[in-house]
Amino acid sequence: MATYKGIQGYTVQSLSDDPATLGNVVGQLWYNSSTGKFKVGVQAAGAWSAGDNLNTARNVPAQGGTTTAAVCFGGNVPPVTDKTETYDGSSWTEVNTLTTARMQICGFGTAETAVVAASGNANPPVMANCETYNGTSWTEVNALNYGAISRGGAGTSTAGLACSEQDLAAAGSVPWAGACATNVEEWDGTNWTNGTAMNVCRKAMAGFGVQTSAIMAGGLGTPAGTVYYDLVEEWNGTSWAETTELNTARAGFGGAGIQTDGMVFGGHHPVPIGKDETELWNGTSWTEVADMATGRSDLPGCGASQTTTAALATGGYTTTFSAATEVWDGAPVTAKIVTVS
Repeated sequence: MATYKGIQGYTVQSLSDDPATLGNVVGQLWYNSSTGKFKVGVQAAGAWSAGDNLNTARNVPAQGGTTTAAVCFGGNVPPVTDKTETYDGSSWTEVNTLTTARMQICGFGTAETAVVAASGNANPPVMANCETYNGTSWTEVNALNYGAISRGGAGTSTAGLACSEQDLAAAGSVPWAGACATNVEEWDGTNWTNGTAMNVCRKAMAGFGVQTSAIMAGGLGTPAGTVYYDLVEEWNGTSWAETTELNTARAGFGGAGIQTDGMVFGGHHPVPIGKDETELWNGTSWTEVADMATGRSDLPGCGASQTTTAALATGGYTTTFSAATEVWDGAPVTAKIVTVS
């Protein structure tokens, strides 16, 4: 008869108590010597639930913060808006506006008091402007090197990434008509610096992670509106490498999490049909989980503590501009007793 060690490659550990962080032992077996029970880490399915609606419906806004302290800013009402709203886990409140109204902004930041709004489309012009939010007001800071829209964002207010782009220089304000570029810029809290370019030119990706460890997933390529990607690139702080593809190719969707524990949701393929699919990333592969209640495109995302224990999906487009908010409960992990017979 095969032994557990022979099958798994390691013996069953004997512990005096269950592991403190159950998320690290999903699928693993251990013996709890205090209770005299074998246990295994089991992850639940997770689900989306309805949150409070935005005060102003909009598509292609940007977002930062956490599920209980979020900031949603800019977007198309229409016209483009400078409106900013904060979320306390229960309701949205209008606060001080962006310095410049725009949509298709690259937004990132992991706290409500420290969020970055980079580049965007004032319809026209395309902008390189950058603003930071301190929990009270927006301040214009040093601009990016390139004016562009629909960049993928990741990181914090002092160490961020703005990845790939749509360059509308030759296309005016026609949505999706401009060529994309693989440019990447890095933010250090003061200045933008050109970084290592991505391998594949895309726009409207879902991004998550930090400046030295990030994921950029999906997106739209050229010719305009005809190439939807399931491609995923992983950043290690030095170079980009292609990794496991998404299950569903799409663009204009939200992302949350860290490089080894992330998620994406919503999006479109084709325009303007909104998708409701949600996928979790474990650092190696993507798994489809519970769908959103309402399929929508052109929505941002953010995640509490930058993990998939919680995420927030706000605004976007269905058949109209949306004010809807949905909250991801995070697929909790429990220690399940194993019955030996």
